[in-house]
Formats: sequence, C-alpha cells, structure tokens
Amino acid sequence: MPAMQESAENRNALIWAKEYFERQHLSKEKIREYLFAQGFTEDETACAMENLPDNFKDNALYQAQWCVEEYLCSKKLLHERLVTKYLFTKEEADYALANLNADFKEIALRLAVKMSNQRYTYFSKYSLHEMLTGKNGYRFTEEESRYVLDHIPIDYKQQALALAAACASEPFCKTKEEIYSYLTSEKERYQFTENEAEYAISHLEEALAERKKKRAEELFLQECKKFAPDESAYAMENLDSAAEDFGLERSECEDAEEQGNILGKPDDYARTFFGDFLEETEHNNTAPGDMEQESIEKNNGDPSDTEQTSMDNWDNVAEYSEDGLDFPEPDFCDPGMIPDPHTCLSYVNEYEDWAARARACGQHDLAEQYEEAAAHWRYLYEEAEDEEMEW
Repeated sequence: MPAMQESAENRNALIWAKEYFERQHLSKEKIREYLFAQGFTEDETACAMENLPDNFKDNALYQAQWCVEEYLCSKKLLHERLVTKYLFTKEEADYALANLNADFKEIALRLAVKMSNQRYTYFSKYSLHEMLTGKNGYRFTEEESRYVLDHIPIDYKQQALALAAACASEPFCKTKEEIYSYLTSEKERYQFTENEAEYAISHLEEALAERKKKRAEELFLQECKKFAPDESAYAMENLDSAAEDFGLERSECEDAEEQGNILGKPDDYARTFFGDFLEETEHNNTAPGDMEQESIEKNNGDPSDTEQTSMDNWDNVAEYSEDGLDFPEPDFCDPGMIPDPHTCLSYVNEYEDWAARARACGQHDLAEQYEEAAAHWRYLYEEAEDEEMEW
C-alpha cells in the first residue's frame, strides 16, 4: 500500500509538472518551486522533473514575448525579469532575447505614450529621457530614447503648465516663484526649459480656473449619481430653468443623462443643490485634496473625523449601489521608476475618497482594495520624497 500511494503521488506530481511546462511555459526552477508549494516531496518532485523535456528555451521565449507586450519592457529589464522573476537560466534568457520578435524602439514609444496619458503624470523632455534610460527607470538604450523623443506627440509647454497648476493647488500651494524654481532647477527631476517654465507661469491663472471648472463638473456628476433613475425624468424636464439660474449647460447634462449618469431630484432640490454647490466651488479651489482639507476644518482640525464626514456625504448611495457610481479599477501598477511626489499624493487622495464612497455603498471588499491602493501610492510618495531629497 505505501508503494502504491507513493506511485499515485508521483503521477500527480508529473501531471502538475506537465501542466506548468506545456500550458504555463514555466522554467525548470519555477516548476520545482510550484511543486514544493503544493506539498510534493523532494523525491516526488525530482521524479516528475526527470520525466519532463530538458529544453526550456522555448518556454523562455514564450515568456519573453508575453512580457514585452504586457509590460513594455526594455531588453535589459526583460532579461533581468526572465532570470530573477521567472528563474530561467542566463543561457535560456539569452536565447529568448536573440529570437524575440520585438522592435524595442516602438516598445519604448508605446510605453512613453501610455505613461504620458496617465492622470497626474507630467513629462519634460529631460524627465522622459531619464524615465526611459535611467538606472531607476526602464533602461532603454540612448538610441531607443532618442527615437521616442523624436516621435512622441507631447507638448512640453502644456506639460509644464499642468504640473504648475498641480503645484499651485492643494495640498501643495506653491508660489509662482517656487513653481518656476521647481520646474527648472537642475536639482529637480523635471528640468523644463526656461521658455517652457515661463509659458506655464504666464498661463497659470487660466489653468487653475480650468482645473476648478473640471473638478466642479466631476463633483456635480458624482452628486447626480446618488439618486434613483426614476427621479431622473422630473429633474430633466425642469433642468432648463435650473441650468439657466446657475450657468450650467443643458447639453452637458443631457450627454451625461444618455450614459445613465444624471439621476435627478425635483426642481426645488436641484436649484438648492446647484446653488450651494457652485457657490462652494467658486469659494474654494477644488483641486485634489480640497475636499479632504475642508472636511478637516469642519471637524475642528481633527483629521480622524474626515472619514466619517465623507461617509455622511455618501449615505444616499447605498440604496442605489447597483445602478449608481461606476467605481474605477484600483491602479497598483508600478511605473518602473518612482513617480514624482505630486503624482503619488494625488493618487493617495483619490483612492482614499473612493474607499469612503465604496464603504457608503456597502462594497467593503472594494473599499479595502482602494485602501490598499492608497497605501501603495503613499509608500511610493514617501519613496519619491526621499529620492527628491537625495537629488
């Protein structure tokens, strides 16, 4: 009986080993690691490995092709990933890179475009080059980086302006002189040109006004999503008069309503809400962090009470959680190099806000994901702060 039991375990180990080899394309060491994790003994694992093909080069090539498309890796990072994460041998990783079908210039360009489209991410020509080639970046070659800089559709003046607006807003509140120094200093990560920085400073007031308007629109839509669909018809019938009183564009509301975003309340409520809301956004700079700061002030300076205040603001959501807010996916991706502190802290504020809304809807698992995302970006913020001090 013991011999039969051992034979059965050997067969099971071999079944799993073949699964890992043929369908998941793992390395020899990774398969061995997984078998041990499943509780197979040293002898059972060794017996299974002896019955596998001894050529893992094709698996390394498969993983390399997948990684370069999924993660947009440079050749150096890809080789490192194959050896350290997937546990292929150096020879197998060399074979994979030699036979890989990939244009790393285009890979670098796709990565740069993807990064430039992320929220709270800003690039100067210098910082983009550093992200692509630096030792803490993606480690593309100088030639690949030059190709990106020649082909990427980025307006660096607008990038400088967007970063300046973020610096001038809560919670940073930098002066124009501080912003100009931050944009151009050789000790900082961006090093915009003087022309780009001067453009940003000269257009800063317009950018802040636009930023305030966009934030107001976001908050308006968030509030509208709190109400039930069957209340929408009455509100839309009476929206013209409310919009006229408070300077809202009906076309914007109708576009949102067609997507299921506008969920209204009776006209007298709409007038009251819109009036209070616009008065509040006119008084405050509603950049990321403003609502949190205002909540702290309302609770006599006690930050510990801000979560309850946020929860109170979202009590109505719970009843309509299935048809209400569209919660975004939490972003845990590591951009390869540590982002700037503004980017990290903006994500922290955003995910803490979404966590409060999710809890108000009764979606506690999702709230925990947002809290984990906020903690992730807070860690990156602290790392970014340390790195800037070193620079």
